[in-house]
Amino acid sequence: MGERGYKKAPRFIRGGPLALQILFQPGNFFLQAGNAVFPAVVGLPLHHIQDVVPLGVCGGLQMLGTDILDPLHMESAEERTPGLGLLELSTTFAAAKTLLNVRRASTPLAPPAAGYEIHHGVTRHEGASVPIMFREDGSPCGYGKGRIWATYLHGMLDGDEFRRAFINMVRVDSGLSPNPSLHASYDLDGALDRLADVVREHLDLKAIYRILQLKR
Repeated sequence: MGERGYKKAPRFIRGGPLALQILFQPGNFFLQAGNAVFPAVVGLPLHHIQDVVPLGVCGGLQMLGTDILDPLHMESAEERTPGLGLLELSTTFAAAKTLLNVRRASTPLAPPAAGYEIHHGVTRHEGASVPIMFREDGSPCGYGKGRIWATYLHGMLDGDEFRRAFINMVRVDSGLSPNPSLHASYDLDGALDRLADVVREHLDLKAIYRILQLKR
């Protein structure tokens, strides 16, 4: 994808009340990293990546690296897909799938991170792209260089204290003062209960069960 005619970063990237400070890259291997999927989310050319804090998660981590190797064709017909090259990471898809629940991952921030891993990729690092997140056993689950963070932990920002610490790190790095207060608490179970109450109130669930041929 091209630069969409930008000679400089869009205004909402560079500053102002709607300034973008964090650019989140989730994982989807089928979106070829070589086509610059990452900055295309907001039409941001690669040379403006330094204006934001990139955060890659799982497949996003892999896409930020130099290449993704798939010799067993686990995810693609291609044996090698070039990455964006923002981190010196090379990932190889293995036959075995990593499935982990990480409760306390150490990072450069004070609060521990938590989340889960589900991936075929085995990542090795080189040069200045060093491990910055470690599982309880000391093995790495995240890497970084400069302002770039990349991790295998899904749900890392669900933890209220870690999310606030991460946002404050970005605020300070962007010349803003840290905000010590939590503006919102993550409560997935409560949110799902409230959604279920709304659905029960406004839908004829008995009719839906009949259509689906479910007994209730």
